[in-house]
Amino acid sequence: MIDYEKERERIHREKGAYFAEFIGSFFINFTMHSMNRTTSSAYTPFVIGSSFFLAVFLSYRISGAHLNAAVTFATWFQNRGTEDYTKYLYYVLFQVLGGLAAGFLIAFMGFSLILPDHNYDATISEGASMMAFFTFFLCLIYLHINDPAKPKTDAVVAGIVIGSTVLLISMTLGPATGGIINPSVGLSVGICRMIFVATESSNLLYVWILSPFVGAFFSNYFYQRYLRAHLVKPSETTN
Repeated sequence: MIDYEKERERIHREKGAYFAEFIGSFFINFTMHSMNRTTSSAYTPFVIGSSFFLAVFLSYRISGAHLNAAVTFATWFQNRGTEDYTKYLYYVLFQVLGGLAAGFLIAFMGFSLILPDHNYDATISEGASMMAFFTFFLCLIYLHINDPAKPKTDAVVAGIVIGSTVLLISMTLGPATGGIINPSVGLSVGICRMIFVATESSNLLYVWILSPFVGAFFSNYFYQRYLRAHLVKPSETTN
């Protein structure tokens, strides 16, 4: 009976985590699409950063507030061998579904979809390298605040740190890449563009999806090698 209760609790907890990833991704994507209606792009990074703060605050204690396939990949890579990879596949699935739901709702409401792309004559290689570079640092933050060997980070602190990071990244990357360092958002936006904006195509779609994973991989390698704390077993504290 005890094992059954624990298994049922685990299943409910996982379902709650998937729902949190879906709602958080929906909120972030809906905010990005809505910002496409403003006349000035100067406010966009601040709104996107604020949306990440709220989404992380709401979902951090439930799912860890990944809201980003690159972060999910880095987390899985850190915990590989100890956790089932299917959990992380579902995370990515619900992140993409949340983004698609936001895009469909925006289109249903008759608003314009966001069409982020590069300008200022940035090349594909420049955009890709910047996305990988900044995803590297974003994933380092996630790996640090979710390290089981370190004190649990408060949801408000996590929201402020991650929201501020996304704000700075959006301000830095916006002109050159559209500010997307999230494969889940990139895939959702790309699919919505193909469905609702047939005349539009992005040269950066595959860059949005692939480059952040490169940054996530090197971030995990760097964190594992130089920054990760190790759990100390009780037997190791006594002589």
